[in-house]
Amino acid sequence: MGIPQGLSLNTPTEFEGDSEKRPTKTGATVRGSAAELLTALYKAEAEVRAAGLLK
Repeated sequence: MGIPQGLSLNTPTEFEGDSEKRPTKTGATVRGSAAELLTALYKAEAEVRAAGLLK
């Protein structure tokens, strides 16, 4: 499926800049964590579709 049209992982958000200054406990920025979450969600969706559980 990929990233929905109009959505970019590089799109500035209300967290832009602020997240860069205050990393999470794991050291990832808020923006980085969101990108990782989206990537994981799309990979999981692809696996579910490949298994034939979702059309």
